[in-house]
Amino acid sequence: MPKYFFIPILFILSCTSQNYTSNKNSSKTQHTSKDSLRIRLVEADTILIVGHLGRMFKRPGYNDTLPPIPSILFNGKPNLAIIKKQKIITGLDLDTLIRILTRPVTDTTDLMKCIFDPHHTIFLIKNGVTSFIDVCFKCVEFESSDNLKSFIGFDDNKWEELEVFFNQKGVSFEQKYDYPK
Repeated sequence: MPKYFFIPILFILSCTSQNYTSNKNSSKTQHTSKDSLRIRLVEADTILIVGHLGRMFKRPGYNDTLPPIPSILFNGKPNLAIIKKQKIITGLDLDTLIRILTRPVTDTTDLMKCIFDPHHTIFLIKNGVTSFIDVCFKCVEFESSDNLKSFIGFDDNKWEELEVFFNQKGVSFEQKYDYPK
């Protein structure tokens, strides 16, 4: 099989719909996690949302392996080299983001399992320490820094609200691949 078929076929084969129920914790644990996340967001020195570069795919025929996801942190701070759009979140916008992220997860999410290629991040910066939630709206998957892993849960409504929030703040970013001829 020619090399230029590898990545498109890998992508197509990896995109399968899957039902996933995010509501795995007891209501007491969810309440504690929700309050802890709210406190972290309110007490952060800076909340920054960004649109950033993802995997650097090459022109078909030049991909031997799946390119890595660029690191969103560089020396413990947001990697400015990959950030294309950004907005500091304060005031009513912060209240909206807190409401979205701390709303209880109540329904089932139909996840589209694809090649994880996040392009949007929420950074929480407190006393020079950066935490993050890195999201891929196409795959409806996310990664977070270790200190936020237990606080985050998503369902269909939360994914939709968060994507609308990024769009309304002008931080929507979609990476275009302009392959050289």
